[in-house]
Amino acid sequence: MMTERGMAAPAAGGSVLADFDTILTAVVPELAGRVQAVAFDAETGRLDVVPDLPAAGAQLRWSAPKLVAAANERVRGTNVRALHVLAPAPAKAGPATAAAKPAPQPTPHATPVQRLDPPEGYREAIAAHRATWNTTQ
Repeated sequence: MMTERGMAAPAAGGSVLADFDTILTAVVPELAGRVQAVAFDAETGRLDVVPDLPAAGAQLRWSAPKLVAAANERVRGTNVRALHVLAPAPAKAGPATAAAKPAPQPTPHATPVQRLDPPEGYREAIAAHRATWNTTQ
C-alpha cells in the first residue's frame, strides 16, 4: 500500500541514531552523555560513534558486542553489524555546559629552582670515570 501511494518507510538509521542514548544508557550507563552517535550506514550495518575521551572509546570497544545486540533488539528492522569508534572529540559546549565551566584562575608565577652543588661522592665518581677515558685515539 505504501509503494502504491509513493510513500517510503522511514529509514532505520534515523531510529538507531535517535535511540542511541537510550541504548547506551541501558548497556553502559557510565558512558551516558559522553558518547554521541554520528552516522549509521544501513547497507553495511556500521554505526559510527564519537567518544569525548580516549578512555571512553576503549570502553566502547569492549562493550561493542553488547551495544550491537541491544541496538538490534531495541530498533526492529535495523541490522547493526559493527560499531565504529571514531577519534575522541570534546563534547560541544551548549548553554548548560558553558555556564557550568568555572572561569580560568590566574596561575601563580613559578619561582626559579635553586640548584644545589652535587655531593662529593658524585664528583669523585665523575672524576674517576673521566680518568678512564682514552683521549689519544
